[in-house]
Amino acid sequence: MYIITSKEQLIKDLKEKYNDISAIYGRYYIFGDLGGMRGDLVDALPPTLKVITVTTVGYDQFDLVALKKRGIVVCNTPGNASISVAEIALYLTLSTFRFTSVFEKYFRQTENSELCRQAITELDNSSGKLLIDPADAPSAFADGERVGKKYAHSPYGFRAGIAGFGGIGIEIGRRLNALGMEIHYFDRYKLTLEREANLGYNVTYHESFVSLLGQSDVLVLALPLHDDTKEIVNKKAIEMLPDDARIVNVGRGGLINHQHLVAALESGKLSSVGLDVHPNEPYIEKKLVERDDITLLPHLGGGTVEVVRNAAIKSINNIRDVLEGSGRGITPVN
Repeated sequence: MYIITSKEQLIKDLKEKYNDISAIYGRYYIFGDLGGMRGDLVDALPPTLKVITVTTVGYDQFDLVALKKRGIVVCNTPGNASISVAEIALYLTLSTFRFTSVFEKYFRQTENSELCRQAITELDNSSGKLLIDPADAPSAFADGERVGKKYAHSPYGFRAGIAGFGGIGIEIGRRLNALGMEIHYFDRYKLTLEREANLGYNVTYHESFVSLLGQSDVLVLALPLHDDTKEIVNKKAIEMLPDDARIVNVGRGGLINHQHLVAALESGKLSSVGLDVHPNEPYIEKKLVERDDITLLPHLGGGTVEVVRNAAIKSINNIRDVLEGSGRGITPVN
């Protein structure tokens, strides 16, 4: 196993120690910290290299055009994590409606369920912080229905707008429908009537992202990141959401302008947010960490042993197909 310590060392090793390799098997966001597989990194790849595989669906870390010119096939592992990512979307959706992460934080701190609920009624919605010591919380009956000036709701009967309705989006819809939510979706293509009938739940298609926004009490992002979707959630888009809406992102961190996101929480336009992906992974912006009304996860969508195992098998099969089979790969992206 090779551990990347720096871009300079990797380039040196590719030119010397590994100048005759045929394949690179990459876990997760392997070149993300280096700015992606671009420019001088692509130039440093040995002429013997035929394939790079990653155990993820996303491949925005690669300069696919440059790699194709070098005759190098890039393969991902699509469809591998649909269920596990949908489970995280379900968790985040529940948290944005019920503020469960806020209650857990202060329950651990106070070790007292009643005091915890009382303290959270004093959450400042502008800063997203509890401005009092929980021990000084006012003595008043609190059932957990109020978080500052906001209210915890059951998601039952609310509308979920899912942006991106491939394998992951469909599984998200299945789980949110089971909560009693009304499912709306936007994708480049509408499902055929046969596929819609086979979903097992009712959906409403929107031809545009703008149309979806107005029908989304919770907007769930399951889109890939490219030029057309970069910061697709910005000030203008947020203004089109219903008041007191929620946003969940299990797609890519770059789909959201986080400055506009925080401003919408401060103003009260948004009720709460759940994020499993972040634009500068593995790092996260401090302004997000400081807010209790944002549920944060460290990109756990594909974090199950089943996903890891299946992704490894698919990656090895891609390498075998390129080197010993068709030469094209089973799931190439370039």
